[in-house]
Amino acid sequence: MERKHERKEILEKLMWMARVRAIAGIVVLTLFGGMWVTGIMRFPFLLFSIAPFSIIFVNQPYPFIVRKVNDLTNLFFVSQIIDIVLITWGIYFLGGMNMITGILVYPLVFMFTGIVLGGKRTYLIANLSFLFYAAMVYLETQGIMPSMSTIDVKIAGEARFVLTLTICPFFNLIAFYAAYLSNMIVKKEKALREIQEKLKRSEKLSILGKSAGIIAHELRTPLGVMKNAIYYLRMKLKDIETEEKVKDILSVMDKEINASEKIIKDTLSFVKPMEVKKTKESINDIIKEAIEDIGFDQRIVIKLELDESLPATLVDKAQIRRAFNNILLNAGQAIKEEGKILIKSCFRSRYIEVSIFDTGIGILEENVKKVFEPLFSTKTVGTGFGLSVSQSIIKMHGGNMGVTSCFGKGATFTIKLPVV
Repeated sequence: MERKHERKEILEKLMWMARVRAIAGIVVLTLFGGMWVTGIMRFPFLLFSIAPFSIIFVNQPYPFIVRKVNDLTNLFFVSQIIDIVLITWGIYFLGGMNMITGILVYPLVFMFTGIVLGGKRTYLIANLSFLFYAAMVYLETQGIMPSMSTIDVKIAGEARFVLTLTICPFFNLIAFYAAYLSNMIVKKEKALREIQEKLKRSEKLSILGKSAGIIAHELRTPLGVMKNAIYYLRMKLKDIETEEKVKDILSVMDKEINASEKIIKDTLSFVKPMEVKKTKESINDIIKEAIEDIGFDQRIVIKLELDESLPATLVDKAQIRRAFNNILLNAGQAIKEEGKILIKSCFRSRYIEVSIFDTGIGILEENVKKVFEPLFSTKTVGTGFGLSVSQSIIKMHGGNMGVTSCFGKGATFTIKLPVV
């Protein structure tokens, strides 16, 4: 089953090919019509030779019909096989062995196959073309089919032998170049799509960068007022018997304000350069503090396998803590019901390596490379900056960050920080 963008590309190629083949069909029909009018070809032979080309020409509407067909690749492949049969039929009635130039029509078929499908199917169509033509030559020279050729049987037999040896490599060579060009076109189109997507993201980030400072200032003021108001209410209600529902509402408000402040902070961190103030710190201690910051609920089990012999290293504690916060928060949000987050740390060849594994829903294969891109998110909440900011922080410390995932089974984020 083709993906949406692949299906669109195949449809566009089929429409282009339909126009080319329609023009070719008109040229062939005009040519044979002229041959019949001038008496070069008599009617019965004209009828039989023109039939396959007419069928190909009439068959042109199929790209318009395939919009309702699910599997376009297999439909197109079958249609190419039908074209080979019809071309062989046409060559046979045009003179069989005499029609040596007829073999030049076959490459058009597997060139079209290369453009649309590429790969192994192009070679398969090329070899099928050879087999159909060789079968026609064999049947004609053996007298099984009435000979349309003026060449005697002996010469035809020798010609068949030569064709058997030469046509197949010739067809495969053309198929190779057709497949190669097709793959090059696919790569160029993919690269062009990626460039277009990057330009769109750059435009969004440019607009965001210009307005982020003003928006952050305007939002932080009312958020600060609300946070102070919640603190004041808690102090007043501390010694007064109050319904638990009121306290819960205040806790929810405080949590949502903190979430809003985090979004503002992540946005500003991405669009503005971050200052790094390094001190000797324990990565294990930072991990534990980050876990306390998140405050996971009881449905998520946190398991630590930390190497207590890890050396301290120069890092900006606040920034690294924030990077771990974002990764752990992402892991927690990926677990929809009950689950586990396993955090390991170890020392490997001058690097402290931390892996964070969660038993959440995982990441789709096509999204694995996108998770660190700004503004990319598959969640209904958040801005899509969290993991991007985390990666930026790790890179600023001379480290790197990666992810592996099996969709439906969870994901593992790996962080490497140099020991300095």
